[in-house]
Amino acid sequence: MLSAIFGISHARRARRPVRLAGPAGSGAGALRPTHPGEIMPDVSVCSSWESSEGLRTQTGDTDFQNLWGAGCAGCRMSWFQKLFGYNHGVVIGMLHVPALPGTPCHNMTLQAIIKKVCSEARGYVQAGITGLMLENMHDVPYIQPDDIGPEITTSMTAVSCAVRQEYPNIPIGVQVLSAANKQALAVALAAGLDFIRAEGFVFSHIGDEGLQNACAGELLRYRRQIGADHIKVLTDIKKKHSSHAITSDVSISETAKSAEFFLSDGLIVTGTSTGVPASPQDIQEVREVVNLPVVIGSGVTVDNLHESRAMLHANGCIVGSHFKHGGHWQNDVDLRRVKHFMDEAKTLQT
Repeated sequence: MLSAIFGISHARRARRPVRLAGPAGSGAGALRPTHPGEIMPDVSVCSSWESSEGLRTQTGDTDFQNLWGAGCAGCRMSWFQKLFGYNHGVVIGMLHVPALPGTPCHNMTLQAIIKKVCSEARGYVQAGITGLMLENMHDVPYIQPDDIGPEITTSMTAVSCAVRQEYPNIPIGVQVLSAANKQALAVALAAGLDFIRAEGFVFSHIGDEGLQNACAGELLRYRRQIGADHIKVLTDIKKKHSSHAITSDVSISETAKSAEFFLSDGLIVTGTSTGVPASPQDIQEVREVVNLPVVIGSGVTVDNLHESRAMLHANGCIVGSHFKHGGHWQNDVDLRRVKHFMDEAKTLQT
Protein backbone atom coordinates (compact mmCIF):
# COMPACT_ATOMS: atom_id res chain seq x y z
CA MET A 1 0.00 0.00 0.00
CA LEU A 2 0.94 3.64 -0.17
CA SER A 3 1.01 6.38 2.49
CA ALA A 4 0.80 10.07 3.06
CA ILE A 5 2.89 13.24 2.72
CA PHE A 6 3.35 16.97 2.73
CA GLY A 7 2.23 20.46 3.76
CA ILE A 8 2.41 23.98 2.42
CA SER A 9 4.96 26.67 1.96
CA HIS A 10 6.96 28.60 4.56
CA ALA A 11 4.84 31.68 3.98
CA ARG A 12 1.72 29.70 4.84
CA ARG A 13 3.09 27.39 7.51
CA ALA A 14 0.93 28.95 10.25
CA ARG A 15 -2.18 27.69 8.47
CA ARG A 16 -1.56 24.12 7.39
CA PRO A 17 -4.12 22.41 5.14
CA VAL A 18 -6.27 19.59 6.31
CA ARG A 19 -7.92 17.08 4.02
CA LEU A 20 -11.66 17.15 3.54
CA ALA A 21 -13.56 13.92 3.15
CA GLY A 22 -13.49 12.48 -0.36
CA PRO A 23 -10.93 12.44 -3.19
CA ALA A 24 -7.82 14.56 -2.82
CA GLY A 25 -6.90 17.45 -5.04
CA SER A 26 -10.02 17.18 -7.22
CA GLY A 27 -11.04 20.78 -6.82
CA ALA A 28 -10.77 23.93 -4.81
CA GLY A 29 -12.39 22.25 -1.83
CA ALA A 30 -9.95 19.36 -1.63
CA LEU A 31 -7.79 21.18 0.90
CA ARG A 32 -8.72 23.85 3.39
CA PRO A 33 -6.70 25.72 6.01
CA THR A 34 -7.12 25.11 9.68
CA HIS A 35 -9.13 27.57 11.76
CA PRO A 36 -7.83 31.12 11.17
CA GLY A 37 -5.08 31.91 13.59
CA GLU A 38 -4.50 28.30 14.57
CA ILE A 39 -0.82 27.48 14.67
CA MET A 40 0.22 23.95 13.86
CA PRO A 41 3.29 22.67 15.68
CA ASP A 42 6.54 22.66 13.71
CA VAL A 43 7.82 19.12 14.03
CA SER A 44 11.10 19.74 12.21
CA VAL A 45 12.79 19.72 15.62
CA CYS A 46 11.34 17.10 17.92
CA SER A 47 10.96 17.95 21.59
CA SER A 48 12.78 14.71 22.35
CA TRP A 49 15.99 16.37 21.25
CA GLU A 50 15.44 19.09 23.81
CA SER A 51 14.60 16.66 26.60
CA SER A 52 16.96 13.83 25.84
CA GLU A 53 18.12 13.42 29.42
CA GLY A 54 17.33 9.88 30.44
CA LEU A 55 18.21 8.70 26.95
CA ARG A 56 21.90 8.55 27.79
CA THR A 57 23.96 5.41 27.84
CA GLN A 58 26.19 4.55 30.79
CA THR A 59 29.07 6.18 28.91
CA GLY A 60 27.18 9.47 28.76
CA ASP A 61 26.46 9.30 25.02
CA THR A 62 22.98 9.87 23.67
CA ASP A 63 21.18 6.61 22.94
CA PHE A 64 20.06 7.57 19.44
CA GLN A 65 18.21 4.33 18.82
CA ASN A 66 15.97 4.89 21.84
CA LEU A 67 15.73 8.59 21.08
CA TRP A 68 14.35 7.78 17.65
CA GLY A 69 11.92 5.24 19.06
CA ALA A 70 10.83 7.26 22.10
CA GLY A 71 9.93 10.54 20.51
CA CYS A 72 11.36 11.50 17.16
CA ALA A 73 10.07 8.43 15.35
CA GLY A 74 6.49 9.62 15.67
CA CYS A 75 7.33 13.13 14.53
CA ARG A 76 9.46 11.89 11.67
CA MET A 77 6.52 9.89 10.35
CA SER A 78 3.69 12.27 11.23
CA TRP A 79 4.79 15.13 8.97
CA PHE A 80 4.03 12.83 6.05
CA GLN A 81 0.38 12.51 6.93
CA LYS A 82 -0.01 16.10 8.05
CA LEU A 83 1.26 17.30 4.70
CA PHE A 84 -0.77 15.01 2.44
CA GLY A 85 -3.73 14.20 4.66
CA TYR A 86 -3.62 10.43 4.17
CA ASN A 87 -1.87 7.43 5.66
CA HIS A 88 -2.20 5.39 2.48
CA GLY A 89 -2.69 5.89 -1.23
CA VAL A 90 -0.57 9.01 -1.82
CA VAL A 91 0.54 9.58 -5.41
CA ILE A 92 3.04 12.27 -6.45
CA GLY A 93 2.77 13.12 -10.15
CA MET A 94 5.93 14.12 -12.00
CA LEU A 95 6.10 17.37 -13.94
CA HIS A 96 9.02 16.83 -16.30
CA VAL A 97 10.00 20.39 -17.16
CA PRO A 98 11.01 20.84 -20.83
CA ALA A 99 14.70 21.44 -21.52
CA LEU A 100 15.83 24.67 -19.90
CA PRO A 101 17.94 27.49 -21.35
CA GLY A 102 21.55 26.56 -22.03
CA THR A 103 20.95 22.81 -22.29
CA PRO A 104 21.41 20.91 -25.58
CA CYS A 105 17.71 20.09 -26.08
CA HIS A 106 16.37 23.55 -25.21
CA ASN A 107 13.88 24.69 -27.87
CA MET A 108 11.10 26.57 -26.06
CA THR A 109 10.88 30.02 -24.53
CA LEU A 110 10.64 30.11 -20.75
CA GLN A 111 7.10 31.48 -21.04
CA ALA A 112 6.12 28.49 -23.20
CA ILE A 113 7.72 26.10 -20.72
CA ILE A 114 5.76 27.63 -17.85
CA LYS A 115 2.51 27.40 -19.81
CA LYS A 116 3.09 23.73 -20.65
CA VAL A 117 4.02 22.72 -17.10
CA CYS A 118 1.05 24.57 -15.60
CA SER A 119 -1.25 22.87 -18.10
CA GLU A 120 0.03 19.44 -17.07
CA ALA A 121 -0.30 20.37 -13.41
CA ARG A 122 -3.91 21.36 -14.05
CA GLY A 123 -4.65 17.98 -15.57
CA TYR A 124 -3.03 16.17 -12.65
CA VAL A 125 -5.05 18.11 -10.10
CA GLN A 126 -8.29 17.54 -11.98
CA ALA A 127 -7.55 13.81 -11.95
CA GLY A 128 -7.17 13.89 -8.16
CA ILE A 129 -3.39 13.67 -7.77
CA THR A 130 -2.19 13.93 -4.17
CA GLY A 131 0.98 15.92 -4.84
CA LEU A 132 3.25 17.23 -7.59
CA MET A 133 6.99 17.28 -8.17
CA LEU A 134 8.92 19.28 -10.75
CA GLU A 135 12.10 17.92 -12.29
CA ASN A 136 14.38 19.14 -15.10
CA MET A 137 14.60 15.67 -16.62
CA HIS A 138 14.87 16.94 -20.20
CA ASP A 139 18.18 18.71 -19.44
CA VAL A 140 20.21 15.79 -20.80
CA PRO A 141 23.07 15.12 -20.64
CA TYR A 142 23.15 15.88 -16.92
CA ILE A 143 26.11 17.52 -15.24
CA GLN A 144 27.56 17.70 -11.75
CA PRO A 145 25.92 20.17 -9.33
CA ASP A 146 28.93 22.48 -9.19
CA ASP A 147 28.68 22.93 -12.97
CA ILE A 148 25.01 23.87 -13.04
CA GLY A 149 24.60 27.52 -13.93
CA PRO A 150 22.27 30.13 -12.44
CA GLU A 151 20.08 29.95 -15.54
CA ILE A 152 18.88 26.50 -14.44
CA THR A 153 18.14 27.51 -10.86
CA THR A 154 16.33 30.69 -11.87
CA SER A 155 14.35 28.93 -14.59
CA MET A 156 13.26 26.18 -12.22
CA THR A 157 12.29 28.85 -9.69
CA ALA A 158 10.17 30.67 -12.27
CA VAL A 159 8.37 27.49 -13.31
CA SER A 160 7.88 26.39 -9.70
CA CYS A 161 6.50 29.78 -8.68
CA ALA A 162 3.96 29.63 -11.50
CA VAL A 163 2.73 26.19 -10.46
CA ARG A 164 2.60 27.20 -6.80
CA GLN A 165 0.67 30.36 -7.62
CA GLU A 166 -1.92 28.35 -9.51
CA TYR A 167 -2.14 25.68 -6.81
CA PRO A 168 -1.36 27.27 -3.43
CA ASN A 169 -2.55 24.34 -1.31
CA ILE A 170 -1.43 21.17 -3.04
CA PRO A 171 1.87 19.63 -1.85
CA ILE A 172 4.63 20.38 -4.35
CA GLY A 173 8.28 19.32 -4.46
CA VAL A 174 11.24 19.78 -6.76
CA GLN A 175 14.34 17.94 -7.91
CA VAL A 176 17.19 19.56 -9.83
CA LEU A 177 19.37 17.17 -11.82
CA SER A 178 21.90 16.02 -11.31
CA ALA A 179 22.22 15.94 -7.51
CA ALA A 180 21.83 19.72 -7.39
CA ASN A 181 20.30 19.44 -3.96
CA LYS A 182 21.30 22.87 -2.67
CA GLN A 183 19.86 24.43 -5.79
CA ALA A 184 16.65 22.47 -5.23
CA LEU A 185 16.39 23.79 -1.67
CA ALA A 186 16.88 27.34 -2.94
CA VAL A 187 14.17 26.85 -5.56
CA ALA A 188 11.80 25.35 -2.99
CA LEU A 189 12.37 28.20 -0.56
CA ALA A 190 11.87 30.91 -3.18
CA ALA A 191 8.79 29.27 -4.69
CA GLY A 192 7.13 28.19 -1.45
CA LEU A 193 7.40 24.47 -2.12
CA ASP A 194 7.20 21.73 0.48
CA PHE A 195 9.92 19.19 -0.23
CA ILE A 196 12.85 18.27 -2.41
CA ARG A 197 14.13 14.98 -3.78
CA ALA A 198 17.84 14.66 -3.04
CA GLU A 199 20.37 12.33 -4.63
CA GLY A 200 23.59 11.17 -2.99
CA PHE A 201 22.50 11.90 0.56
CA VAL A 202 24.61 9.17 2.13
CA PHE A 203 27.44 7.07 0.65
CA SER A 204 29.08 7.61 -2.72
CA HIS A 205 27.99 6.12 -6.02
CA ILE A 206 28.87 6.37 -9.69
CA GLY A 207 26.16 7.88 -11.88
CA ASP A 208 26.25 8.51 -15.60
CA GLU A 209 27.41 12.03 -14.69
CA GLY A 210 30.37 10.63 -12.74
CA LEU A 211 31.18 10.20 -9.06
CA GLN A 212 28.71 11.63 -6.58
CA ASN A 213 29.66 11.84 -2.93
CA ALA A 214 27.47 12.02 0.17
CA CYS A 215 25.99 15.46 0.82
CA ALA A 216 23.87 15.12 3.97
CA GLY A 217 26.00 17.20 6.32
CA GLU A 218 26.55 20.02 3.87
CA LEU A 219 22.96 20.00 2.60
CA LEU A 220 21.25 20.13 5.99
CA ARG A 221 23.60 22.84 7.21
CA TYR A 222 22.69 24.83 4.12
CA ARG A 223 19.02 24.24 4.83
CA ARG A 224 19.46 25.66 8.32
CA GLN A 225 21.52 28.63 7.07
CA ILE A 226 18.87 29.77 4.58
CA GLY A 227 15.99 29.27 7.00
CA ALA A 228 14.44 26.34 5.14
CA ASP A 229 14.10 23.73 7.87
CA HIS A 230 10.37 23.49 7.07
CA ILE A 231 11.23 22.06 3.63
CA LYS A 232 11.44 18.27 3.82
CA VAL A 233 14.27 16.33 2.19
CA LEU A 234 13.27 13.02 0.62
CA THR A 235 16.41 11.08 -0.21
CA ASP A 236 17.15 8.39 -2.77
CA ILE A 237 19.07 5.39 -1.48
CA LYS A 238 20.88 2.99 -3.83
CA LYS A 239 19.44 5.19 -6.56
CA LYS A 240 18.59 4.25 -10.13
CA HIS A 241 20.89 4.92 -13.09
CA SER A 242 23.91 4.35 -10.88
CA SER A 243 26.59 1.83 -10.03
CA HIS A 244 26.88 0.99 -6.36
CA ALA A 245 29.90 -1.30 -6.65
CA ILE A 246 31.95 0.93 -4.35
CA THR A 247 29.40 0.31 -1.59
CA SER A 248 28.56 -3.27 -2.51
CA ASP A 249 29.35 -4.33 1.06
CA VAL A 250 26.66 -1.95 2.38
CA SER A 251 23.13 -3.32 2.09
CA ILE A 252 20.13 -1.19 1.26
CA SER A 253 18.89 -1.59 4.83
CA GLU A 254 22.20 -0.31 6.20
CA THR A 255 22.05 2.58 3.74
CA ALA A 256 18.54 3.36 4.94
CA LYS A 257 19.60 3.35 8.58
CA SER A 258 22.49 5.66 7.77
CA ALA A 259 20.17 8.06 5.97
CA GLU A 260 17.86 8.07 8.98
CA PHE A 261 20.78 8.69 11.32
CA PHE A 262 21.85 11.58 9.08
CA LEU A 263 18.38 13.13 9.50
CA SER A 264 16.69 12.34 6.20
CA ASP A 265 12.99 13.21 6.28
CA GLY A 266 11.99 10.27 4.10
CA LEU A 267 13.47 7.62 1.81
CA ILE A 268 12.94 6.85 -1.86
CA VAL A 269 13.57 3.35 -3.22
CA THR A 270 13.72 2.77 -6.98
CA GLY A 271 14.39 0.12 -9.57
CA THR A 272 17.54 0.16 -11.69
CA SER A 273 16.28 2.85 -14.08
CA THR A 274 13.34 5.11 -14.87
CA GLY A 275 10.14 3.09 -15.23
CA VAL A 276 11.61 -0.09 -13.72
CA PRO A 277 9.74 -1.31 -10.61
CA ALA A 278 11.49 -1.26 -7.26
CA SER A 279 12.24 -4.60 -5.66
CA PRO A 280 9.52 -5.58 -3.17
CA GLN A 281 12.25 -7.13 -1.05
CA ASP A 282 14.17 -3.83 -0.98
CA ILE A 283 11.05 -1.95 0.07
CA GLN A 284 10.32 -4.44 2.81
CA GLU A 285 13.90 -4.40 4.12
CA VAL A 286 13.92 -0.62 4.29
CA ARG A 287 10.49 -0.43 5.92
CA GLU A 288 11.56 -2.83 8.67
CA VAL A 289 14.62 -0.84 9.78
CA VAL A 290 13.57 2.83 9.70
CA ASN A 291 10.93 5.07 11.23
CA LEU A 292 10.68 7.29 8.18
CA PRO A 293 8.26 7.56 5.27
CA VAL A 294 9.28 5.22 2.46
CA VAL A 295 8.33 6.15 -1.10
CA ILE A 296 8.51 4.04 -4.24
CA GLY A 297 10.36 6.11 -6.83
CA SER A 298 9.92 4.18 -10.07
CA GLY A 299 7.94 1.57 -11.93
CA VAL A 300 4.52 1.92 -10.31
CA THR A 301 1.70 1.28 -12.80
CA VAL A 302 -2.03 0.74 -12.63
CA ASP A 303 -1.36 -2.95 -13.21
CA ASN A 304 0.88 -3.43 -10.16
CA LEU A 305 -0.76 -0.85 -7.91
CA HIS A 306 -2.76 -3.46 -6.00
CA GLU A 307 -0.72 -6.54 -6.79
CA SER A 308 2.82 -5.57 -5.87
CA ARG A 309 4.00 -6.71 -2.46
CA ALA A 310 6.05 -3.50 -2.36
CA MET A 311 2.85 -1.51 -1.95
CA LEU A 312 2.20 -3.17 1.37
CA HIS A 313 5.38 -1.67 2.82
CA ALA A 314 5.74 1.72 1.11
CA ASN A 315 4.15 4.96 2.25
CA GLY A 316 3.70 6.55 -1.15
CA CYS A 317 4.78 6.52 -4.77
CA ILE A 318 6.16 8.91 -7.35
CA VAL A 319 4.76 8.30 -10.83
CA GLY A 320 6.09 9.79 -14.05
CA SER A 321 6.60 7.40 -16.95
CA HIS A 322 3.31 5.56 -16.49
CA PHE A 323 1.39 8.82 -16.78
CA LYS A 324 2.87 9.63 -20.19
CA HIS A 325 1.61 8.60 -23.63
CA GLY A 326 2.90 5.10 -24.30
CA GLY A 327 4.36 4.94 -20.79
CA HIS A 328 7.55 6.77 -21.83
CA TRP A 329 8.86 9.68 -19.77
CA GLN A 330 9.76 11.83 -22.78
CA ASN A 331 6.17 12.05 -23.98
CA ASP A 332 3.40 14.37 -22.88
CA VAL A 333 1.12 13.51 -19.97
CA ASP A 334 -1.82 11.31 -20.95
CA LEU A 335 -4.64 12.49 -18.71
CA ARG A 336 -6.68 9.35 -19.35
CA ARG A 337 -3.87 7.26 -17.89
CA VAL A 338 -3.65 9.59 -14.89
CA LYS A 339 -7.40 9.45 -14.28
CA HIS A 340 -7.48 5.65 -14.55
CA PHE A 341 -4.55 5.31 -12.16
CA MET A 342 -6.00 7.74 -9.62
CA ASP A 343 -9.40 6.06 -9.67
CA GLU A 344 -7.61 2.91 -8.52
CA ALA A 345 -5.24 4.68 -6.12
CA LYS A 346 -8.11 6.41 -4.33
CA THR A 347 -9.35 3.03 -3.16
CA LEU A 348 -6.14 2.80 -1.12
CA GLN A 349 -6.41 6.26 0.43
CA THR A 350 -7.23 6.17 4.14
